[in-house]
Amino acid sequence: MPVPYSSSSIRLDRVGDVVTAIGIIVVTSNFSGVTNQKVSETVPDGFRPVSAGTILMAGNNGQLWNIRCNSDGECWLSGSAAIGYQYAVLGSWITV
Repeated sequence: MPVPYSSSSIRLDRVGDVVTAIGIIVVTSNFSGVTNQKVSETVPDGFRPVSAGTILMAGNNGQLWNIRCNSDGECWLSGSAAIGYQYAVLGSWITV
């Protein structure tokens, strides 16, 4: 899955009805204090959450940000990130 403000991708794995999102990413642009900004990236069919799912990114600089996704695949970004740091990615949700 593509990541906003990044050339990195998040890996989505599905086992049964459980989807996990994992990866290590870097951002290509700084952003700060973003709250529920709709982004163009979407969750692909077959991996979309039943109601909502959240992917958390934790940086080696202490910054946290997340992408919240709905059952239609649309996503919103919140948080802050900076160029030059790595962000561990983790998310999990139920799909059908």
